[in-house]
Amino acid sequence: MKLNVSQYFQGVDEQKEYEFSLDLSHVEIDGNSPFKSPVKIKAIIDSRIRIVTLKLMIECDANLICDRCLGEYEQGYSFTYDATLVSDANSVGFDEETNEEYLLVVDDEIDIEEIVTDIVLLGLPTKMICSEDCKGLCFTCGHNLNESECECEQD
Repeated sequence: MKLNVSQYFQGVDEQKEYEFSLDLSHVEIDGNSPFKSPVKIKAIIDSRIRIVTLKLMIECDANLICDRCLGEYEQGYSFTYDATLVSDANSVGFDEETNEEYLLVVDDEIDIEEIVTDIVLLGLPTKMICSEDCKGLCFTCGHNLNESECECEQD
């Protein structure tokens, strides 16, 4: 999904909101396709004195598999992303002094799908845990200890 942003670089001050939904059901994490419902995106593009900014607000639900007990669980996530859009390749990157990210606009378009996919995947936890008090699996028999105690002798 590409968004044409050429009008924002014309020097006219304007702000516009867009709302999208993005299907990420094709994305897999460890053999699991966690995104069963579309990701909701609200984009705000603001142009002031030829400075163009992009703000994304992203909401999604992920059906994940717990790394401790191997049970499925659903978790909602919200992400925000802010960047200044630039048409000059020399301005791309991250400014450590101002904590701003610069995003290069190629052929007057930005690829919302690529940006959102990166934000969502990088924003997910590296260790998927269904709850803080998850007991996991028995090391001997593999029983899910969240459901009940097992009959194995514990050391």
